[in-house]
Amino acid sequence: MNNVPRIYTVKEVSQILKCNKNYVYDLINGGLLPALKLGSLKIREEALNDFLVRIETDKPVA
Repeated sequence: MNNVPRIYTVKEVSQILKCNKNYVYDLINGGLLPALKLGSLKIREEALNDFLVRIETDKPVA
């Protein structure tokens, strides 16, 4: 069962990103962070990693 992808709750993602749960909901509702509706919203580890890479590479350099 090592091929089963890791699934995070909104609370877990907020803890990983060190932000408020409402911010995670804003990212999901804004289409920036894909989520699955499985009872409550869940975020695949791959989707979170892709989001982090995307925001890191899209960040404007000051």
